Amino acid sequence: MQETGVVLGVLRERGRKGLPCTQLYRQMFNRELYLTAYGNIYSNQGAMTPGANEETADGMSEEKIEQIIGLMRNERYRFSPARRIYIPKKNGRLRPLGLPSWSDKLVGEVVRLLLEAIYECISDCFGSLDHEILLRILAEKIQDQRFLRLIRNMLKAGYLEDWEYRDSLSGCPQGGVVSPILSNVYLDKLDKFVEQELIPQYTRGTRRKCNPEYDRIQYRLARARKRGDRAAARDLEKQLRSLPASDPMDPGYRRLKYTRYADDHILGFIGPKAEAEEIKAKLAKFLRETLGLELNQQKTLITHARSQHARFLGYDITVQHSRDKITGGRRTVNGTIALRVPRDVIKAQIARYRRRGKPSHRPRLQNLDDYDIVRKYGAEYAGVVNYYLLARDVYRLTTLRWNAESSMLRTLARKHRSSVAKMAARHKAKIETSDGLRTCFEARKHREGKKDLVARFGGIILRQDRRAVIRDPAPAPAAYPRKELAKRLRTRECELCETGTTVTVHQVTGLKTLGKPGPGQPAWAALMAKMRRKTLIVCAPCHDWIHANPVAHAA
Repeated sequence: MQETGVVLGVLRERGRKGLPCTQLYRQMFNRELYLTAYGNIYSNQGAMTPGANEETADGMSEEKIEQIIGLMRNERYRFSPARRIYIPKKNGRLRPLGLPSWSDKLVGEVVRLLLEAIYECISDCFGSLDHEILLRILAEKIQDQRFLRLIRNMLKAGYLEDWEYRDSLSGCPQGGVVSPILSNVYLDKLDKFVEQELIPQYTRGTRRKCNPEYDRIQYRLARARKRGDRAAARDLEKQLRSLPASDPMDPGYRRLKYTRYADDHILGFIGPKAEAEEIKAKLAKFLRETLGLELNQQKTLITHARSQHARFLGYDITVQHSRDKITGGRRTVNGTIALRVPRDVIKAQIARYRRRGKPSHRPRLQNLDDYDIVRKYGAEYAGVVNYYLLARDVYRLTTLRWNAESSMLRTLARKHRSSVAKMAARHKAKIETSDGLRTCFEARKHREGKKDLVARFGGIILRQDRRAVIRDPAPAPAAYPRKELAKRLRTRECELCETGTTVTVHQVTGLKTLGKPGPGQPAWAALMAKMRRKTLIVCAPCHDWIHANPVAHAA
């Protein structure tokens, strides 16, 4: 039985060379792949969330892997319908989310490992892709009908909504581990269409033609300087700055750029609006006729980059123009792309800290200790700021900082029945950063024999960080070391009664569910807390005893 790294390395090399994969389904019998897949997903937040049945990561064992492999050998494995729930989106609508069973999650992760090795790509997407088109695209590289049937069964598994079964007519179920890679394989056709057809068609010329009027004034300026006429030179310099150096309407110059992240894409075009409409029409036709998709007309907009902005990945993107910003005698800012923080994003972010028109305390947090309150506020604020450090106007987040800080101090004041000023004085601190000393708010949690845990709010300078470039390097071959949990499972020794036997994995959602130390804490929970592990390798009798003796009062 080949190691995971060897199998995926061979598939990656075949995918890179464009060679077909004809025996891919045989890898669904490889126990090592299932153990690697288990190590990848057991710690996910949804591992303990049941699907249509009660099966979760709790109770995982090598025996369960052998049962799945046995069904795979005879092509008798059947995917269960996913349990559908709805989660809110930013626009107020609801997004459907499918919750597969634990076995389906495990099989899906094995499939994801294999497909990712072949295609070397991973992104998220949407749930409207055509199943038959997807299978045809996969068949271009995967010439293994058993594996393709497995993918078809996964796509057609359906879902349960209000415990009523419904067919999956299109799309990948959002929530499945294999959905992102399948969606990205699908949209790779769009990438190739834009890169191989649209971009060559709408890219021409090496540089724009010179602006004749600009050249004439530049010549007159040189003559004025030569004869020492400073007044005329100043007037000519002002005229020069009001004109573009090259012809912005040059019909021999066009540029088309394309970027996609998941199902969001943006095209930047230098050229007239009529040609931009042509590009949009050709894009819509390709999506409709080749991929069976429709452009979202509400989101697919043609905007003038200088007078308007385009929204992409949470940023407002625009082209700058200024007659006043002069660097080295030139208007260097003109024509450069700028990222900005959307005003509606700032408004939405500060809304969580305000009530009745002003910053307010958050009642659901005031029963936490000071460390957790400061940590919660600090993580929220730092997450937003770090994401928008690429924006030229990141300083606008000062409003967010003030609202979050005021809400945090009010929450602390309400907790301690004190004043905001006293809480500010208690928690204010100075920290050393690359920009020198910065003021922040700090709370500590004391630990016996260990360093204190420190939570901080603030201390981040709101200035554009040009080094914070989003990079997308070429995927490098990843090592697949055996996870510690898989090693523990294969020792086949119960960690509770220390007997060598057939074992299974007991798993909890988090350490806080193990309760507080003391007489009321079961022995199994005390052992897991001591090990600081959410998993415990136990024999069948011990596993039954654990479920018969749960933690009475979890934290």
